[in-house]
Amino acid sequence: MASCIAKDDRGIADLRDESDRDGVRVVIELKRGEMPDVVLNNLFKHTQLQTTFGVIMLAIVGGRPRVLPMVDLIDYFIEFRLDVVRRRTEFELRKAEARFHISKGCGLRSIISTP
Repeated sequence: MASCIAKDDRGIADLRDESDRDGVRVVIELKRGEMPDVVLNNLFKHTQLQTTFGVIMLAIVGGRPRVLPMVDLIDYFIEFRLDVVRRRTEFELRKAEARFHISKGCGLRSIISTP
């Protein structure tokens, strides 16, 4: 982490990595008289603490590609997942009914109930 910070950041007195298995923690001690907001803004400007990138949220809706806002994208995704779960459940139900029908046709019930 220390290598990410430019050498011309004169407001930083010490930099410690106190990360452990619970998470990442970096402690930055400032020199006397430095303004924390100025040093923080310089860190954001000269390091990768803050990164922006563009995203094209393209989805196929109704068989056609569309660029959607985030809320609509989430709504369509939830609708898609519900449809997937419904179809999978119906498939498993049909499979279980077919197995039941075969076991019923083999006369397993009469064999089991005889003793």
